[in-house]
Amino acid sequence: MYAISECVTCVVMTFVVSAILFGFAVLFVTIKDGLENRRGTSRAFQEAEIPFGAQPAAVVARHKRSGR
Repeated sequence: MYAISECVTCVVMTFVVSAILFGFAVLFVTIKDGLENRRGTSRAFQEAEIPFGAQPAAVVARHKRSGR
C-alpha cells in the first residue's frame, strides 16, 4: 500500500511541476511579445531568431603552395 501511495504522489507532483513550468513559459512569452510590440525585438531574443530555411554554407579551405 505504501508503494502505491508513493507512485500516486510522484505522478501528482509531476503534473504540478509541469503545470508550473507551463505557466512560466506562457508568462515569459507574454512578456516577450509585450516588449516586442512596445519597442521592437528585445536583445535577449534576437540571437535565437534563426530562419528555419537557413542552411549552413560550405567553406573550402585553400592551402598555400610554396613557390619553389
